[in-house]
Amino acid sequence: MKTSERYKNVLRAAENLIGNKRFDEARAILEPMMDEAAAIGAVLGSRTSLGLPRRLQSTLLKLAKSEADLIRKIAYQYHLVPPPGTIARHVAFNADERRRMAAAMTAPVPRVIHQIWIGTKPAPVTIEAWKAHADAHGYRHRLWQEDDLRAAGVYENAVFNAMLDAGDYPGAVDVARYLILGQAGGIYLDCDWFPARRDASFHDVLPLTGLGAFAENIPRNTGAGTTLLANSFIAAPPAHPIFAKMVGAMPDIHAELPGAPAWWTTGPLLFTVAARATAINLAPADFVAASAPATAAPDNLKHLASKAESTASGLLIAWKPW
Repeated sequence: MKTSERYKNVLRAAENLIGNKRFDEARAILEPMMDEAAAIGAVLGSRTSLGLPRRLQSTLLKLAKSEADLIRKIAYQYHLVPPPGTIARHVAFNADERRRMAAAMTAPVPRVIHQIWIGTKPAPVTIEAWKAHADAHGYRHRLWQEDDLRAAGVYENAVFNAMLDAGDYPGAVDVARYLILGQAGGIYLDCDWFPARRDASFHDVLPLTGLGAFAENIPRNTGAGTTLLANSFIAAPPAHPIFAKMVGAMPDIHAELPGAPAWWTTGPLLFTVAARATAINLAPADFVAASAPATAAPDNLKHLASKAESTASGLLIAWKPW
């Protein structure tokens, strides 16, 4: 059996054992793989900042979560990234770019909400909810679908097309959002957010000048601190240098990290490393007011929104109803 298939079969066996709560048996076959990490090479994914192949470390993280081993869980989560510097060397800014990014902190963010929906599934109801929110608060709403992206030149980007060909729609949408924000500026929102409040919008909690984002809850070894910025909400003025830099770096990052997940190469990790080279407006800690399961009925969302309004809490409810 080929080495890569042998190791992948071992991981599958370990994950089955974990699913059946046979933790000691899973550990017994995973620990020897840790000792063989140097020999395994890249057959189980690019190495993490802990020095382990990514897929092996992901399985070890599953084991730690299943056993409620908080210390190992935190360690494996924190280091489930490439070694510090891997991304950073591809998004290094020169002095002129840094000056332009500093100046952009005073530039206004256009009051337009961008959302992207591609693929064969029908657009989710969250999009209509944001259109109504935009209308109520003096924003424009722009839904970008395949024809719109073609007209904007997004399909001319090689990484976008590679992601589509691989069926990685989240990665393709990562690329598209940076191209759109670089051209037009505004507020980008993923389609798995629902508006939490009718009495407030983005300008009520953020200055809407310069680059804006919010922080994820899980600390990561980004090489630029422990904060991982979400890229599911980004506010920016047009032509902010960060977007051209990220898009230009993607081919080399993909070449250096083949098979790496989109959240490393196009998503939050890339965005974080690039954004930490400049100033950024960080949204309040309660920016995400609540989370609802995919099966939640609209009435459940209304209840969560009512609670957010009564407590003057955040603006977003995480909900993925598809």
